[in-house]
Amino acid sequence: MNRSWTSTRRQQVFLGLALILMSACVADAPNGPSVEHSAELEAVAQATVDKGFPGVAIALRSAEGQILEGAAGLADRSADVAMTPDSLIHAASTTKVFTAVAALRLIEQSRLDLDDLISEYVSPPVLEGVPHASQIKVRDLLMHTSGLYSPNNDLGYLARYIGPERVEKPFWTPTEIVRFAAEPGNEPSFVPGGGQSYGDINYVLLGLIIEELSGKTFKTLIREEILTPLELDNTWFLSDHPQRTRARAYTVDSEILREIGLDPALRADEEGLIDTTNAQEQSDAAAGLITTVGDLARFAGAILTGDFLQANSRDLLLAVAELADPGGEEALGILRAYDKPFGKVVTAEGDGPGTNVAWVFDLNSRRVVVVATNTFGRWDESEEILDRVVPAALSATN
Repeated sequence: MNRSWTSTRRQQVFLGLALILMSACVADAPNGPSVEHSAELEAVAQATVDKGFPGVAIALRSAEGQILEGAAGLADRSADVAMTPDSLIHAASTTKVFTAVAALRLIEQSRLDLDDLISEYVSPPVLEGVPHASQIKVRDLLMHTSGLYSPNNDLGYLARYIGPERVEKPFWTPTEIVRFAAEPGNEPSFVPGGGQSYGDINYVLLGLIIEELSGKTFKTLIREEILTPLELDNTWFLSDHPQRTRARAYTVDSEILREIGLDPALRADEEGLIDTTNAQEQSDAAAGLITTVGDLARFAGAILTGDFLQANSRDLLLAVAELADPGGEEALGILRAYDKPFGKVVTAEGDGPGTNVAWVFDLNSRRVVVVATNTFGRWDESEEILDRVVPAALSATN
């Protein structure tokens, strides 16, 4: 990926702080497949909590498929509920990998092609007024190269969540999100294929294409084609169960938030944290899943080391690794790659109000590490996960 990825994502993260609503949910989840508790991973999680993170959960999948898990800290600070590996967390933008996998499986079945125009599948009324709609290809959605304006960076969109006159509407339909690209003044960043700019709108459109080709709702297809076969029993869509108990999500209070103009009801606690559980994104195809670290580890292992995907699909996902350069990051839009001191890794990362989550595939050992914390707005969460927690987890479980 080009270097604009980092600045664009930073912009998304900056504006994502604005998605704040009052909250109220605690962590709990049914038991998943058998796993082993890891005192080593628990110690790594505790070391991160000791740095001021409310709660941390970690899962490690070995090359052979064994899952180790550990956690520390709190899923609910006010009720003193512990964070556990079974605590339900918001998957944030790691949801996009599920969407990408669904699209890749349609490509494997010769029902879809990377060079197909999206206008072949998305109804004309939805695309009406969308710039360059007749030129955008499926690969542009997968790789975030459509150039379309996305609500991620729209202050008017965000104000409906957090302003003094905020609208009590946490879920936005795909059509409503696509309409932002057609509104006056919301100009595209470039012509399709002319650059790379991160935006939920790309995966929202991809979800519509998946629905058209499958004849099923997007959520039904994901459940039937991915969640059930892989036994991801603790993974579900937030839009289906917005009030189901899960780990509470905390965002650090800051001048940035106060300058934006918050609803007076949104108050920080004595430690400067705002409960932003109900501000978490519910856009099904872009950032709508609730899951556990164990389920994410199983999913990553299945698509990158198992036979769930054909070899050419896995190659497409892992091709990003060849782009990584020492000390930097590169991306294909689906995944990112880093050449870290401890080795070359391919990652999926997501963040937003009260959430930071990443799964990391170590190309050398073929192991997967998943780390989730229920905090956002410290501005060092990603660095903590990738530079300290992941190598510590890999080292502790050698």
